[in-house]
Amino acid sequence: MYVRAMGDADLESVFCIETASYPNPWSEGIFQDCLASNYYCSVLEDKGHICGYLIAMSVADEVNILNICVSANSRREGCGRLLLASLLQHARKNAIQKVFLEVRQSNLPAQLLYQSIGFYQAGIRKEYYPAQEGREDALVMVLDFKN
Repeated sequence: MYVRAMGDADLESVFCIETASYPNPWSEGIFQDCLASNYYCSVLEDKGHICGYLIAMSVADEVNILNICVSANSRREGCGRLLLASLLQHARKNAIQKVFLEVRQSNLPAQLLYQSIGFYQAGIRKEYYPAQEGREDALVMVLDFKN
């Protein structure tokens, strides 16, 4: 398994993972826009197959993780950790001070992964995510390289 830059040829696989994972997925156009805007877009490849991706946006000395997802059959195998490690290595090389993300309040496995890397909860965004019945709060998590 290895992390590499996402390219146009990966969009079909990325979109398939996205639509299989979320009830309100990003459109393929959003992924295309992220690539065109030179966001940090990476994929995790294993034996020629895309099994996860991460998209982040840098502003000044901060990074905001916009989307991270691992295919259902590759979860709990360290794929998310590999994607995050690659982004954090990139962030350190580029003098990034903080990394932010939002995570569903109900997504305990993701929260535990982020906490194990050093993220801490910095706030809550009320009704941030669409949910089956209404909306769900997001936890705002931060990794601060200065501490």
